[in-house]
Amino acid sequence: MTPVKNKIPSSIFKTKKISEAQRLGKELWIEVLGKVEASQPIFSPTTSQLVNMFLEVKKSEVGINKTYPRYQILKTQLGWYLEFVGADEKITDVDRNIWDGYCRFRRTHKPDVTDMTLSNDKSTIRNIYRLAVHLVYLPQRFLPQFPPISAEPVKRRALTVEEWKTIYEHMIGKKWTNVKSPKIVEQKKFVY
Repeated sequence: MTPVKNKIPSSIFKTKKISEAQRLGKELWIEVLGKVEASQPIFSPTTSQLVNMFLEVKKSEVGINKTYPRYQILKTQLGWYLEFVGADEKITDVDRNIWDGYCRFRRTHKPDVTDMTLSNDKSTIRNIYRLAVHLVYLPQRFLPQFPPISAEPVKRRALTVEEWKTIYEHMIGKKWTNVKSPKIVEQKKFVY
């Protein structure tokens, strides 16, 4: 019987040459040791775990610099993100070249989505990846690169003369002006 020396399963490294597998194994070992020495995490989280970490941070900001409706919007945006990349995908395994397809994906599932919404989605996704970079799960080069999105604001049509008259007549009527609270009177005068 011949002893097996340094037998590393080559299937792990996707190579059939034992010498190449050993070289890759040593590189991986050095990388793991470097991470341990630098107090960096060895295993990367899944996309859903990273989303939950991000949402915990944002939920703690509700009432400080974020409103609850904005937090709800973030949850919705990240739901689309998870559907696009896959909730069980490791954050390091997400292909860096898929972001060109995100807008197509969103428009396929919700055709009336606006460019402004897509721009906001893009910003939220980049923020999630910034968190991953900050927590040392990803290097800086993994930040998503989206194609340019037209961010022209959607303009509301102007009021017609009839709509303007209706509003004006309501604001000078007794129902609007007959209020006893001085604070509400002041607010209504400001709106008028």
